Amino acid sequence: MENLTAIVKLYRGDKGYFAKVLEKRLRLALEELKDYTGLVKDEIKQVQKIAANIKGLPNKIEFEDAQDTKAFKAGISSSGDLAEELDRILHNLVTSIDNQLEDLAAWEVLLKDKQNAHNALHNQWLMLHNLYHELQPQVKHIAQLYKQWLTGWEELEKDYDVQRDKEVLELKVKTSLRIAVDIHDNNKVAWRQMKYLSDECGWLLKKFVDGEYTNVPGLCKLVTIEEVAAKDYSLSPGRYVGVDASADVDQDWEEKLQTIHIEIDILNAEAILLAKAVSDNYKSLSL
Repeated sequence: MENLTAIVKLYRGDKGYFAKVLEKRLRLALEELKDYTGLVKDEIKQVQKIAANIKGLPNKIEFEDAQDTKAFKAGISSSGDLAEELDRILHNLVTSIDNQLEDLAAWEVLLKDKQNAHNALHNQWLMLHNLYHELQPQVKHIAQLYKQWLTGWEELEKDYDVQRDKEVLELKVKTSLRIAVDIHDNNKVAWRQMKYLSDECGWLLKKFVDGEYTNVPGLCKLVTIEEVAAKDYSLSPGRYVGVDASADVDQDWEEKLQTIHIEIDILNAEAILLAKAVSDNYKSLSL
């Protein structure tokens, strides 16, 4: 709805509203990115704690069969390797984001230059857009490593029947890993929110490149009374705006579904606020 309002305002010559919508979303996207970075730093501490607990197990568990002991230690070593790789990639992710945050923060100065404010908004969106697509493969790989680590550990406990071993029970490795996976999944909400807000800005900026109203196939078009008369005064938008032939059919449908879920959550939240406002207004009218 906000996008449509921005377009109408732009048509009416109100470029300020269009710019405010972009600025608000970009600020929110930047806050989501900062939140995500902090959450990942907490993840790193959790991974290091679990890895340290696992590292000490080979010295505490022995089997009657020496081969079993050797194989179990090899499994522990493999689990440690996964933890090290996960720790390394998480650190790389944080470093990459922290390096970009300095550049992203610089837009405050550029926004003050009214003549170049639109360029500042566009560049801020482009940096967030590029950052997401640069780091998304790492984010996906991290999720895979978490699941691989958990699955590997569960199989190790089962294969060597150590689920009830005192040392294993005290360390709660499996439980800690399951919690870590859940925390990581929850943390990714901030990452997806950042992308969603950035994409919403990109949608407007790509269609109205210079911050000026223009006819956009499949979206909006200015028509004359004569054109409306020629179509028998039909006010069906589709008869005028046509179809956007440039729609991108080669897209990541997993990301698309995640975006739809975010949009539904936002709309549900807005619906609750509107319902409350209607209820409050109705009560104020009651005699």
